Amino acid sequence: MKVKMKDVARRAGVSIATVSYVINGTRNVKEETRKKVEQAIDELNYSPDVSAQKLKSGQNRLIGLITPSCAGAFTSEIIDACENRLSEDGYQLLILNTSFKPESERNALHTLSSGIVDGIILISLCDSSYKIQKELPLNFPCVIANCSYPDSPVDSVGFTTYRTMQDAVRYFKERGHEKIGIFTGPSYLSSAQEQKISFQHALKVNQMNFDSAYYLPTTRAEHNIRQVTKQMTDKGCRAFFFSNFNMLLDTFQDTDTGSFAIPPDFDVITFCEARNDQNYFKWVSKVLCPTHELGKLACERLLSRLRGDLGPVQRILLDCEFKAIDSV
Repeated sequence: MKVKMKDVARRAGVSIATVSYVINGTRNVKEETRKKVEQAIDELNYSPDVSAQKLKSGQNRLIGLITPSCAGAFTSEIIDACENRLSEDGYQLLILNTSFKPESERNALHTLSSGIVDGIILISLCDSSYKIQKELPLNFPCVIANCSYPDSPVDSVGFTTYRTMQDAVRYFKERGHEKIGIFTGPSYLSSAQEQKISFQHALKVNQMNFDSAYYLPTTRAEHNIRQVTKQMTDKGCRAFFFSNFNMLLDTFQDTDTGSFAIPPDFDVITFCEARNDQNYFKWVSKVLCPTHELGKLACERLLSRLRGDLGPVQRILLDCEFKAIDSV
């Protein structure tokens, strides 16, 4: 099996972005860290397709991936899918981590599109396509992943939970729940907006009312999920959606012992962002997101543009799948 950048990162005990910085020479790295990465590269016999010096020249087959974070199951799955697909066409992946800072994202777009890379795959924080368009040269090859703007100037590949939410809400209703809490990512993310709209529509289809008191757009860093869950519970809510496993853990995992327990009168559904996550918490219902396919399709759209495809902008939405407890 071919050694990948994530394998080097795991061996060196650093992030994938740090490995990318060392290989491509795009950012200063501490000497101690650089040696760890180089040692891991030697031990694993990892061989990039091209040398760092040539990568910096912008004259080789290099694709930039801009992401808010290199941590988490979703990003790891995207990186794995992109590395696999791009390597088939002889491309190397350069990863830039913006640390959830919109200004860093704009700087990364401006820098990479100045000639360092041939194209960009963007996991964006922007709340509008205008901010992305402003940083990109006209007709520069770029694909937005996991975000979908109706007026996007470039191709995009994302998820839709429109049908899945209807199945999930029906599942809650059939189990006797009249109140449903939902935790999504920050409200400025188009993925979180899509989840909210799909949830509201699903409630309407199932003849249930939307109450904003049971909706929370948040991030794990805000440390408020457990508290808000209790507030919802005090109002009689016993059914909850979580947009990822981390939110689920933050709610029901004991911070002292690490034990995980969901109260017997609760029903929960969590979004599953990576293939390996499907094997965890088999007693929890899940919404399965085709993240690997999303990464692969984003690369294929970008490669098509690099081959000269001048067709209309494409907006691809992949269906998620609901798996109830008895079918997981």
